[in-house]
Amino acid sequence: MSTILITGANGFIGRALGRVLKQAQFTTLGVARQTTQLPGYDTVYRGQLGQPLTGAFEEQKIDVLIHCANAAGPDEYELNVAGTKIWAEQAQDAGVSTQIFLSSISVLQQSPSSYARAKKDLEEWFVDHNGVVLRLGMVIGNGGIFARMQSLLKKFPLMPLLDGGAIPVYYSGIDSVCQIIEFLINEKKTKSGEIMNLQQQQPASMRSMLQEIKNHFGYHCVFIPLPSAPIYYALLILEKAGVRFLPVSSVNIKGARQNREMQLDSDYAKFGLPERDISELIKKLKQEKIETYERFEK
Repeated sequence: MSTILITGANGFIGRALGRVLKQAQFTTLGVARQTTQLPGYDTVYRGQLGQPLTGAFEEQKIDVLIHCANAAGPDEYELNVAGTKIWAEQAQDAGVSTQIFLSSISVLQQSPSSYARAKKDLEEWFVDHNGVVLRLGMVIGNGGIFARMQSLLKKFPLMPLLDGGAIPVYYSGIDSVCQIIEFLINEKKTKSGEIMNLQQQQPASMRSMLQEIKNHFGYHCVFIPLPSAPIYYALLILEKAGVRFLPVSSVNIKGARQNREMQLDSDYAKFGLPERDISELIKKLKQEKIETYERFEK
């Protein structure tokens, strides 16, 4: 079986990928900031974006490199672009046959955010260097943006909803993302320079998604509809005045508003997975949490 190296192994998607690929009998190697043992990984190497990897390419014959690592904070654009390229070039020199880069549908919004710009520039690099690009929407699972939203609903009694929650959210379940990546590796179906959009064909509205979280987890948060336009311009004024401590920015609001105009093609159906609505995915997530808790109690 192939040997897979996954960067960002301790992140939400990295943890899930490690477990799924290990169960599929691949040799799984991870890259994380700390070399603590992670479930689903045979070996974890220490690595930090912006610095060359040491050990992994020298000690292992790696067949596939999956780029999940993403830095956040000051200088994140430079760290993500330069750091990811360093590791990708090391992999090329080591003879790694397949590189998969996890991107985001946010690149299609033409967003000025450093996150989207970095993803866009890295997409171009991987296409030019015969890699495979997988664009993800919001990934539904026990981590990432979805888990942060769930935490907010649990914590706060009131939740503002931009434009009444009408903004569409393109999404996919974490299990489906992992299954597709396993299929691409196992069946050797990747094409050099290919870009695929991995999200359900039909989006959910933000309100319906949040309402499903409330329903399934029993939260009592009340939604407060707010128009996005005045909030966007107010944030622009504050940011020009140097006020940047708020949890959202004008860039966040602009990206959300642009979602209303996006109509995305999806490559999701190519893999024979059934269409699943947001209620089904959130119900499944709750059941998994219950089963994990029950195993822990035993």
